[in-house]
Amino acid sequence: MLKCDFHIHTSEDPLDWPILKYDAYQLIDNAKEKGFDVLAITLHEKVFCPKQIIEYAKKKGILLIPGMEATVEGKHAVVLNPSLNTKNPSTFAELKKLKQKGAFTIAAHPYFMTNKCLQDDLEKHIDLFDAIEYSYFYTRYVNRNKKAVEIAEKYDKPVIANSDAHQIVQIGNNYTLIDAKKNAKDIFDAIRKGKTKIITRPLSIYEFGKVVFWFFFNKINPGLVINKIRYRMN
Repeated sequence: MLKCDFHIHTSEDPLDWPILKYDAYQLIDNAKEKGFDVLAITLHEKVFCPKQIIEYAKKKGILLIPGMEATVEGKHAVVLNPSLNTKNPSTFAELKKLKQKGAFTIAAHPYFMTNKCLQDDLEKHIDLFDAIEYSYFYTRYVNRNKKAVEIAEKYDKPVIANSDAHQIVQIGNNYTLIDAKKNAKDIFDAIRKGKTKIITRPLSIYEFGKVVFWFFFNKINPGLVINKIRYRMN
């Protein structure tokens, strides 16, 4: 079984870099220590998978699959295995074209409590998604993933767990084991066939509170706010 995480951010992220404290090399080193076999670095609206990073991961025994966290009509979706020059698919029609070209698509934290999540658009565009993500952000008492699982069962979609890491300590708390050979095609085929096991645990109230504080604190982080304004203006 391959230990996999397909939704991770690093300081190379064009939107979130002011608040991310680790780069792709540090991520790979940390993931190696935690026994990961497959990763995807999914920066916001940008494919980041340069040859030197791929080779560095390979030396560590890790397959690095290209990816991005796309913003599609204001909603987030993870796109895996696009070409390295792929632009952010700003509409669901553009996301469909990427899927037709062989990209593997994941509904990222679809019922997470922000306006960037798919919510009702998941069912409306269910055919555009190969898998549905089981978000790390839940407790024993509040778990929006239950709705994601219901929709996955309704439409016979696989569920996979990812860390959506913005802090390196999050790596290894929410991931997926996949029964496949270590190449992108076999991994995607295995996910579609349900040859997976998600490894996840609810956050404690203390951990949940820390994430909420971190999230809202960074909403007003001057460096992050200025960077996002500059990014949108370019």
